[in-house]
Amino acid sequence: MDKDGYWSVPMNVTFRKKFGAVKIKLPKNLRHQKIAYIEIVPKHKGRFFAVHYVYEVQKPQMKQLSTSIKHVAAIDLGVDNLMSIGTNTGKTLLVNGKPLKSLNNYFNKVISRQQQVNIENGLSKRVSTKKQAQLWTKRDRQINGYFSQAVGLLFKWLRENRIDTVVIGYNAGWKQKSDMGKRINQQFVQIPFLKLIQAIENKGLKSGIRIIRQEESYTSVASFLERDTIPTFGEARKKHLTFKGSRVTRGQYISQNGTGIHADINGAMNIMRKAKIVDIQTELRVETPVKVHVQTRKTVA
Repeated sequence: MDKDGYWSVPMNVTFRKKFGAVKIKLPKNLRHQKIAYIEIVPKHKGRFFAVHYVYEVQKPQMKQLSTSIKHVAAIDLGVDNLMSIGTNTGKTLLVNGKPLKSLNNYFNKVISRQQQVNIENGLSKRVSTKKQAQLWTKRDRQINGYFSQAVGLLFKWLRENRIDTVVIGYNAGWKQKSDMGKRINQQFVQIPFLKLIQAIENKGLKSGIRIIRQEESYTSVASFLERDTIPTFGEARKKHLTFKGSRVTRGQYISQNGTGIHADINGAMNIMRKAKIVDIQTELRVETPVKVHVQTRKTVA
């Protein structure tokens, strides 16, 4: 790395003679870190490149993990509520996801319109123009910014409630694309939940909070209040499943005896049950959740 913070990309002599040397500026916050390796990943059919830095974090920068599991939070990831959090003490929290949903839909529509312009100009659907690549990059940056602020809010709340362990509901079958129907006739890219999970895991490593992924099948349909048995997707295929409650509205789950609980918090509490890392008191009273909002800037493509 030179005195201005640039490093040269290794390449063979022939390539360098033809295209010249390629230099990349190392981010200022990484200049005093011990870089383990660097990965350069092509994006949007090679129109852009993402540079990933992997660096070592010294132990003094990381808090020690608790030796015991006492205060546990479980997170159910979603769209309208990006994160729904329940705890074994009854405390709950919702992190609003609607602005992120709107941001995502906005960029999908703009990118779709740009694709239509390309088709009208005789370009194939498979062609990714510079304008489209710029839109994808801007979308990714704004989603990353939203995630960063949301994770900051989450860990502030976790520290306030002395949480030592977090269980995150995880679905290995999550896909990054979904068909939104004939009316729009386009592929919408969904919110990248795996990236959010990784951000939480990284923050947990530095904060001394244990992070555990938990397979989440049937956690949203089983009744937490009546402690339904929660099967795993593969194991349950041949069984006829019945649960002692149901979701009656977008935000309400009603148990067999008529008691209600916020539907997403019901899912979060079942994720905690499924992890089997802490005993949950039978008489636990789950609080009505408070929703916190992530500050966002106006979306401009």
